[in-house]
Amino acid sequence: MSSLWIIEFTILFATLTFLLYKYSTRKYDYFKKRNVYYVKPIPFFGSMFPVSTMKTTVGEWLRDLYNSIDKPYFGIFVFDDPYIIVKSPELIKSILVKDFNKFTDRTILAPKHNQIVSNMMFIQKSPDWKRIRSKMTPVFTSGKLKGMFPLINEVGFELNKYVRKNLGKLESKELSAKFSTDVIAKCAFAINAHSFDLENAEFRLIGKSFFDFTWRNGLIQTAYFFKPGWADFLRLEFFEKWAFTSLKNIFWNTIKNREGINTKNNDLIDILVEIRKNDKLSKELNFDGDKALALAMTFFSAGFETTSSTIAFTLYELCLQPQIQERLRKEIKDNIKQHNGITYEGLQEMKYLEMCIYETLRKYPVLPFLDRRCNEDYKLPGTDFVIEKGMPVYIPMMGLHYDDHYFPKPEIYDPERFSDKNTFNQKGLYFIPFGEGPRICIGERFGMLGVKVGLSHILSEFVLERIPETPVPIKFEPRSFFRDLYKSIDEPYFGIFIFDDPYVIIKSPELVKHVLVKDFNKFSDRNILAPKHNELVSSIMPMQKGTEWKRIRSKMTPVFSSGKLKLMFPLINDVGLELKKYVKENLGKIESKELCAKFSTDVVAKCAFAINANSFQKEKAEFLQIGKALFDFTMRNGLAQAAYFLKPNWANFFHLEFFDKSVVTVLKEIFWNAIRKREQSSIKGNDLIDTLVDIMKNKELCRELNFDETKALAQAITFFAGGYETTSSIISFTLYELCLQPEIQERLREEIKDNIKQHNGITYDGLHEMKYLEMCIFETLRKYPVLPFLDRKCNEDYRLPGTDFVIEEGMPILVPMIGLHYDEQYFPKPEIYDPERFSGKNAVNEKGLCYLPFGEGPRNCIGERFGMLGVKVGLTYILSEFLLERLPETPVPIKFSPKGVLPQSIGGLPIGFRKLQASPA
Repeated sequence: MSSLWIIEFTILFATLTFLLYKYSTRKYDYFKKRNVYYVKPIPFFGSMFPVSTMKTTVGEWLRDLYNSIDKPYFGIFVFDDPYIIVKSPELIKSILVKDFNKFTDRTILAPKHNQIVSNMMFIQKSPDWKRIRSKMTPVFTSGKLKGMFPLINEVGFELNKYVRKNLGKLESKELSAKFSTDVIAKCAFAINAHSFDLENAEFRLIGKSFFDFTWRNGLIQTAYFFKPGWADFLRLEFFEKWAFTSLKNIFWNTIKNREGINTKNNDLIDILVEIRKNDKLSKELNFDGDKALALAMTFFSAGFETTSSTIAFTLYELCLQPQIQERLRKEIKDNIKQHNGITYEGLQEMKYLEMCIYETLRKYPVLPFLDRRCNEDYKLPGTDFVIEKGMPVYIPMMGLHYDDHYFPKPEIYDPERFSDKNTFNQKGLYFIPFGEGPRICIGERFGMLGVKVGLSHILSEFVLERIPETPVPIKFEPRSFFRDLYKSIDEPYFGIFIFDDPYVIIKSPELVKHVLVKDFNKFSDRNILAPKHNELVSSIMPMQKGTEWKRIRSKMTPVFSSGKLKLMFPLINDVGLELKKYVKENLGKIESKELCAKFSTDVVAKCAFAINANSFQKEKAEFLQIGKALFDFTMRNGLAQAAYFLKPNWANFFHLEFFDKSVVTVLKEIFWNAIRKREQSSIKGNDLIDTLVDIMKNKELCRELNFDETKALAQAITFFAGGYETTSSIISFTLYELCLQPEIQERLREEIKDNIKQHNGITYDGLHEMKYLEMCIFETLRKYPVLPFLDRKCNEDYRLPGTDFVIEEGMPILVPMIGLHYDEQYFPKPEIYDPERFSGKNAVNEKGLCYLPFGEGPRNCIGERFGMLGVKVGLTYILSEFLLERLPETPVPIKFSPKGVLPQSIGGLPIGFRKLQASPA
């Protein structure tokens, strides 16, 4: 009996082992089938055997791969999943910037079982991430940071006091961690952490628990990045519960204390208290206790490690190089003498200090890799390889920063590399210590300020010396990430496996261009989900698929014909008059983005919903708030919409809603009130409502289109999306450029005034005659495209030109529009705003598609002409009567917010508006 049991157990064990083997290796032919170079996997471990057995760190492993593999991209297997490692700076630029909309989210898990962690901005998914990012970005503006400077500087004095008491051998990492902890405690939690006074200060222990390596942290946080499904199923906690509970108690005690008094402290708590007091904003953001704490956690994570590690590694390098240390000390002491102390303004003037910090960030980036997830099939430009929807993409930052092609003698600490920082990243992205694109680290400037304060205080009073215990070179613990992989693989693209899923990493910029532009006809559908559980959302034109999209598009295209737009012109012109009136009443400093959003909202309200939105009369007009709720980033929008792009099957299975139901309900009521009124009258409004009423009256056409009430409302929302952001964004960025360039502004004004005089006013025909106005708009669209990328899904197997790689049916594709628009091969000196580029617009795309602000082909933006008309009307009214002036607050250059796909300036775009003097008779 017992021997039979042993035999049965042995057979069962062998069977299970075989099944596990087959399961773990089932994807190992992924890259081979696609002719992508990849690191040979080992069953169960994938390509990560050296890391899994603790023989090396992930960073060193990736660096070795980077050095040994001469490909722009290559594949690895993380356990049983394929990953793509991208080495090529051009491809990286496409992924992070040009085609960001194809790679909007990080791969890390946003756990359903922990709302605090899932709402941390680093982890949040779109569109929640975008909405919260937009609200939190002001915390990191220059003005806010200047307000926080005294808090940080106080910690700097405590730092020096501690060093004076402990002269001799000091552990620089722990010293820097104490400083960073106290800075975060003051600025994000409004407490004195006393890290320099108490060896086991509570806040310092919490920080260690969160960020220091332990086996528990290492395993769980690795699962969050590489096996999010497992982490979610097992309900693993990213942080230890005791530390979480302690931090939560500290946070809420601080909030209650601040709410009970009226003082301002210029910190994060001020912002959160203001949001909590604003019932409407709090409701809009679904801003509960978890989300408030999550934002404080975001602040912690955004500033802690950046400040701590950057100071520590800079001190280390300076102790090894006395000449660099002395030069930096001289700059600091001269600056302190000039400004009578360490000041916010003085810190910004120290060029060599910034050069040293950048060099530290090159040698010791806070993270050794960046991660993104492809949200639709994407063909790498210049190759036949398609990154399939859902595939993780990793960028080996450590490898890039140590590539001697970009940084000669990369092991040497040389701040002179950054004497002219603007020379970097011109032909792709290879210096990305804070990431790049809309999802760049939100705490970059806060972290940099803390680093500058800490280094200035130390170097102004102390000499750093190498001692026998100082490690030369540094030996990193085996827990970093993708550094060596990137450097060892020299391919334009390559594959990796993350557990059982294949990933493609793209390095070559040329491949990105091929994927996005040349074979559009193979990629007719977008990647985003058309949910079966929500007919309204699935009927919105950008989400529609195949023949249904084509059929509806053909019926809606006449709405945007020249004839229809000419009839709509009086409606748009009415809003132009309101715009002019509003500016007259608010001369001086005006936030141009908000001004243009009001104009855009009222135009869409009139033309698509047949109502007067009154955005210029009411600060919180209902329709303006609806627009913000639909299109601005919020946590709810972020999570649901991320699933639509990245995990559409999950979104469908769980019946996730793309838009907030309450907002859609209000919009639906407005829409159907407009429809009923129009049906009951015989008056034509020359707007979208007319077209929809005509379709709905035609029963035969309704049957042909399967056109019901839901589809009618969907077209109104499509109209909203087609015109709202386009009009608002283009006008505001054009006004910005014109305020900086008076000669261009005056030339355009002269054309406008001559045209108005010729046509006895602003007219539809007159607008189309203004060539220079159109040239300026085209140049704005080049510098500030509404979206940085175009997305498509491959609808049939497609062989990349010049390669043997086939993009399989269903794989998402991204076209990095922003990269094409800034390629000096097509647009010399692309950073300069020069409307003359478009004096012969037809020549721009003669040899392919390099300029495509509205997309191209049958699926180009249906609202292009409507948006352009609104832009022309708005600009004409403003420039015919007002002079635009640069203010001290006008950002030059623009510092773009990394909060979302759409280009937005941190701190807005304040511009001076002055009434033009009447011309003498």
